[in-house]
Amino acid sequence: YAPKSDVVMVLLILLIACNVFTWFAQKNRWQKVADHVVQLALEGATLRDGGSDESVAIREKALEILAEQKQKEATNNAATAAAADDDGGKGKKGSAATRRGSSGSAKSP
Repeated sequence: YAPKSDVVMVLLILLIACNVFTWFAQKNRWQKVADHVVQLALEGATLRDGGSDESVAIREKALEILAEQKQKEATNNAATAAAADDDGGKGKKGSAATRRGSSGSAKSP
């Protein structure tokens, strides 16, 4: 009499299945914790409001990054405005007649 399945193979498959389930369960648990910390940081919850040291630190770091991005954006906007002023206020290059003529809509004499 020969067994239809190998005991070692069945145990290996069960072990792998249990490890995969455990990994997904832990991932789900820590994802919930991370989502909760992010939510508290977004709301600006202090320690009195149910926030934690981590949520306060995350909010402070996020506000610093936001301030840096706004400063870079303001610098870029100022540089763009200065470059536009260097054009002498002419606006777009070329006149409307030139643009129409290049598209072929105007007839030549």
